[in-house]
Amino acid sequence: MTWLARRHARAAILAAVWLLAAWYVGSLVDRGWGPPDEGLLGQSAERFLNGELPHRDFDELYTGGLTVVHSAAMSLMGTDLLSLRMVLFGAVVLWIPLIYLVARRFVSPLPSAAMTLLVVAWSVPAYPASMPSWYNLFLATASLWAILRFAETSRLRWSFAAGICGGLSIAVKITGLYLIAALLLTIAVRAYSATSEDAQRAAKPRSDIGSDIGSDIGSDIGSGDWRIGPWVGFLLAGSMVVALLMLLAARASLGTWLLLFASPAAACMIVGVVAWRSRAAAWRDLWQPTLALALGVLVGVAPLVVYFASHGAIADFFNGVFVLPRSRIEFANRAPNATAIVWAMLLACVVALGVRVRSRALGTALALLVVTAGAWLLLYGHRVEGPGGIGGGSPVYAGVVGSLAGILPFVVAYFAWLLVSGRMSHIPRARVTETFAVVAVAAFSALVAFPYANDLYFHYTVPLLGLAGVAVLTASARPMEPRAVTALMAVYMVFALLHVAVKPTALLAVDRGGLRVPAADSADVEAFVNLMRTHARSGFTFATPDAPEAYFLTGLRNPTRTMYEFFDRAPGRTERILEALDTHQVTVIAINHWIIFSGRPEPELVAALQSRYPHAARAWRFTVRWRDPD
Repeated sequence: MTWLARRHARAAILAAVWLLAAWYVGSLVDRGWGPPDEGLLGQSAERFLNGELPHRDFDELYTGGLTVVHSAAMSLMGTDLLSLRMVLFGAVVLWIPLIYLVARRFVSPLPSAAMTLLVVAWSVPAYPASMPSWYNLFLATASLWAILRFAETSRLRWSFAAGICGGLSIAVKITGLYLIAALLLTIAVRAYSATSEDAQRAAKPRSDIGSDIGSDIGSDIGSGDWRIGPWVGFLLAGSMVVALLMLLAARASLGTWLLLFASPAAACMIVGVVAWRSRAAAWRDLWQPTLALALGVLVGVAPLVVYFASHGAIADFFNGVFVLPRSRIEFANRAPNATAIVWAMLLACVVALGVRVRSRALGTALALLVVTAGAWLLLYGHRVEGPGGIGGGSPVYAGVVGSLAGILPFVVAYFAWLLVSGRMSHIPRARVTETFAVVAVAAFSALVAFPYANDLYFHYTVPLLGLAGVAVLTASARPMEPRAVTALMAVYMVFALLHVAVKPTALLAVDRGGLRVPAADSADVEAFVNLMRTHARSGFTFATPDAPEAYFLTGLRNPTRTMYEFFDRAPGRTERILEALDTHQVTVIAINHWIIFSGRPEPELVAALQSRYPHAARAWRFTVRWRDPD
């Protein structure tokens, strides 16, 4: 096959994967829902459209960048939940080829295509709400691809591009900081892994960053051949471990230490080991890409910060982004299930067997064993339908998900062992950096599950986990036996298609819906919306606790700044709420019976609402109370 024919074949494979994955996600993007999440996203965007500013006028749970994007989508496509899903679908379409391109740096086109389809099937279709954590994933993948290009070419434009993606991720959700931590560690590993030839080249004056991003920061500063010892690597790695301990210790559990702390902490220790072995690094290899990364982060996040500053709300912005989220650790917390490690150990044993098998007969036998076990898993691993068609699953389902959710510490530990044992000495230094980059980004991205690690948070990071596994197995120079790995991937792919993807088909029968949900939800929500609108006279209502969906679905406005009640803990809350109800002449309210985070309303507030709104009826998950207009 000629070079041109091979290039066309590779392009055809990418195009086929892109179209197939996009079609699959597009066919499911309007299925299922989590009512509080959808209501939160919708109400935030609508309040911004109405001239209210996040953090200043209402409690924005995230940084605010996604709310701006969602509001733009609503202004163009209509004020309904489907408009938000279209934003997500557009981002998925742009993200799919990035997964393939990152995988392609480690394996050939066909395995890259299979990995892309597999991780896409395990990600967005599990919960296709336009949540910020999806955009953290998409931007982490883009940033990862950029930093891999930097490791390959040493062009600072790629470090700058990685920083832009990191800044945009922070603008969506503050957990984008985890991505920046992984990128900084990658820069350190690259600097300490450089060969003497690389160090000499790095010491020469370069104008690369000046030409790339229009600055002269790449010019000489002092002596161009400065060398620094391993203390910088120790300081960086140690400070990040301390930061991890400070972050996680408040809500520590066995699952927290095993599934959230172990992987990023191990990545930090890898940096320390690399720095100790290198003994020295070229100063340029540290400060230039770090500065380029920092500039990129500023470019990514600056528009949002400038917007708040221009409205005199910079103090509100920092309070909402850095201070209020502490309440989430107290009220919205859920530790990861440590039993996932047990299931992950079984998967690790299967992979280890596959790596050691070398004969055709044993490979076939292992593949048959995997297929047989997989058939049992497919038969009994049903996903249990929860609210909105999105819920938990049977013990078998939890085990299959846990086998992937708990495998990341094993992947990071195996990579660390490969480095320490010298089994990666045959690999070019650039490839070591690239492998570490994928591992570090996956390890730190898993922290998105803190402090609330529900059953869906794993899906936000599974693509990065898959890429890390591919990178580490490739670096080991002992790939898994082809028949065994094919059988294993087939089992997980079929499981995703049959059990992971949401499948409700009833149209949400309200004008602000546009989604397909369980039939019971459709009928109940319609009755709830009609009842609320029938008794509303002022265009306002009040719903508590933790019920943003009640506002968005009815189109009735919220007279308070509160989305979730645990953000409003100041004294005199009952009096403030009653005053707001009088000011906005609220005639109908709703009391939520689906308690999520904040607990039941205060008894004095409930008593006051019952006195003011004597009529009551049950609809959906609410008790609707109203009074006569006079």
